[in-house]
Amino acid sequence: MENGFNIWTFNGRLLYHTPRDRFFQFCWRPRMPSLLPPDKEAEITKNLKAYSKRYDEEDEALLMQADADVLQERQRASDEWRAWAEARAAYAAAQAAFRREVCGAAAEEPEFVVKSVTVEQIMDVREEPYNASH
Repeated sequence: MENGFNIWTFNGRLLYHTPRDRFFQFCWRPRMPSLLPPDKEAEITKNLKAYSKRYDEEDEALLMQADADVLQERQRASDEWRAWAEARAAYAAAQAAFRREVCGAAAEEPEFVVKSVTVEQIMDVREEPYNASH
């Protein structure tokens, strides 16, 4: 196995082939040169805490807005559920009133009765002697 590294162009042409003894890993990512002049980069580095604080505040505001949006969506869903439940309760009340009007006193009786019934059935009875010597 040959140790070393190769550098290729984006279209697959070999630019460099560099063999090295005891070479195991090479990590590299090309970086474009900065578009800022060196004095502007130095100013940014010097004032990094101020920039960082400003952007942290903006991030916090965005998080607070996202939380508010989630709470608003939950409130909307809750209100929608309550409106649906109230509409169903009103419908059930109207049905009950109609049933009382049509059926009279029979409408007050429950539609079904739940009875608990227990049935015991003996399938087989067999007597066997008990041997205590075992």
